[in-house]
Parts: sequence; C-alpha cells; structure tokens
Amino acid sequence: MYRNLMVFVFLSLSGCILYLEPTDGSGDTSRDTSHYDSGGSDTWESSDVWIDSAYVDCEYDSYNDISYWYFETYIDGWYDDRFALSVGVYLGGWSYVPLISRGSGLWEDTVYAPEFACYYSDVFDFVVEDQYGNYDEVRVYW
Repeated sequence: MYRNLMVFVFLSLSGCILYLEPTDGSGDTSRDTSHYDSGGSDTWESSDVWIDSAYVDCEYDSYNDISYWYFETYIDGWYDDRFALSVGVYLGGWSYVPLISRGSGLWEDTVYAPEFACYYSDVFDFVVEDQYGNYDEVRVYW
C-alpha cells in the first residue's frame, strides 16, 4: 500500500500525465475503435480517420509569466492523413486551436495561451474530421 501511495505522490509531484484507456471493452472510451463505416464497405467514400496518439506539454516562462503549450497528435486513416480537413485541439472545451500538418501523420503546433497557465489543470480535446464527415476525438487531462 505504501509503495502505491509513493508512486502516486511521485507522479503527482513530477507533473507526469497518465492517460489510461480501457482496452478490454469493459468501459467507456473516448474513441471509436471500429475504424469501419456502418456499411462495412471498403470504398473511397468510406475513408475513416482516427487519432493514434495525442500529447500535451507546457513550458512556463516565470520571468514573463507566459505559458507556451505544445500539442502533438498522430492521425491515421484507411487511406492517409491528407483527407483530414480539420485537425485541432479544444482548450478547456471551448477555445479551438488548429494544428499544422508536418507529414507522415504528425500534426502539431505550439501556442501562447494566456488564459491557460501551466500550473492549472485542464482538459484538452483533440479532434480530427475528414472530408466525408468522419471524426474522432481523444481527451487528454493536464
């Protein structure tokens, strides 16, 4: 018991973020794991996209009192990520920041967000949508 408590305290104090998602089908998840359209066909129109991973980091400049947020996500799909029309992240559930494609499925950006300081906890929703209206969302807690 003390070991688990010490691990929890260490992770809390280090600022480490753990994102746990059930993989055995026993709980709710924030992502669609089927990657198939409802018809089950593998046609050009059934291009489905999904988020493979999402990452958030923050750098705080205490001298200038500025927080710089770094967002990174890997997008994949049945064809490739060029069908992704909109890839971005919602800060705190309301402020949308579009991400920039760097190729090979990587989308990222670093933003200055004065209303979101590194030392506050918050939620970030990564979203992707393709030209056919398929979408995926992954929530990351800071």
